[in-house]
Amino acid sequence: MKRGYLMKSIGMHHQGAMYAVNLSEEEIVPHLSSCDEVNIASVNSPKQCVLSGGVDAVNKICDQLRESYPNMTFTRLNTQVAYHSFMMDSVLEEFTKFFDGISLKEPQIPIVSTLYGTWLKATDATSVSYWTKHLRHTVQFSKGLTTLASNVNYRNAIFLDVGPSGVLTSMTKLQLPHADTQVTIPLMRK
Repeated sequence: MKRGYLMKSIGMHHQGAMYAVNLSEEEIVPHLSSCDEVNIASVNSPKQCVLSGGVDAVNKICDQLRESYPNMTFTRLNTQVAYHSFMMDSVLEEFTKFFDGISLKEPQIPIVSTLYGTWLKATDATSVSYWTKHLRHTVQFSKGLTTLASNVNYRNAIFLDVGPSGVLTSMTKLQLPHADTQVTIPLMRK
């Protein structure tokens, strides 16, 4: 709850924007080299990322991408907060302080880290620094799915989308082969 509150509080002071862009991370990165006000918030699939940052800066980068990729689709996300961008920097210290007196424990089951896209290490799970980075840095959803699919029999797995939109369910079905054999259970609808 504290994490969500802090992230949303930024929108009260700074308006941000986020766009889903149907391009790979490699295609987008060169366009960001001249702009430190736009970040890749999420790599959702090998061919979809989410850009995040100040409204004017994100719109400028999207205009540049439209020039380079005229047939590309861009979808503005329904938010005024630039999640997983430089705009989160203002709440990182308060978020870190929130952990004072909280004892973090090692997970009892294997977990894929969407910060790194690999299996979560016990040292990360018990590190306040790791969770603070998770608030600010790119979500590596695509790499996480690749890690999961290469290490488990995902055809017999149940994927839980614990969120209000069902977007993770859609991205999982698009990225993993044999999507017709997957079972996804989206939870917590609006």
